[in-house]
Amino acid sequence: AELVLDQLAAPVRDRLGAISERKESIASRHFVSRYVLPLFVDLAREDKLPCVAFCLDPNLCEALALRIVETLERLEKAASEREGGEAEKRRVTKMALKASKLVKQMQNRRRNKKEKTLSGQQKKQLTHDQQARLHDARVAEQQRADA
Repeated sequence: AELVLDQLAAPVRDRLGAISERKESIASRHFVSRYVLPLFVDLAREDKLPCVAFCLDPNLCEALALRIVETLERLEKAASEREGGEAEKRRVTKMALKASKLVKQMQNRRRNKKEKTLSGQQKKQLTHDQQARLHDARVAEQQRADA
């Protein structure tokens, strides 16, 4: 039992020793205000939340509660702004893909429309050079569309 108590008390003793070296009083209002949030962050990291914290000074208790809420709101807002930036990038990328698809569809429609205007008889009436130029134009247009 003593071994377990020593293991549990060791981190507390280490931290209290560091505090006493800095000549800070753990009962001071300044100390409590300064370290309550880091304490909760440590507890959250160690998966030891929720917890109960006692404060017998009602004014200090209210000030701590306000500080905790304001800090959490600020951190939440910053996180949502970071995520919002990511969402905006995804949205812009998605819109760009849709736009490129629409451009390709329009090019295909235009090409198909040109082909329809040149009926089979009209194609036969084209000279060999004209047919070659038409073929080259189609290939170039397709390459631009693929790029």
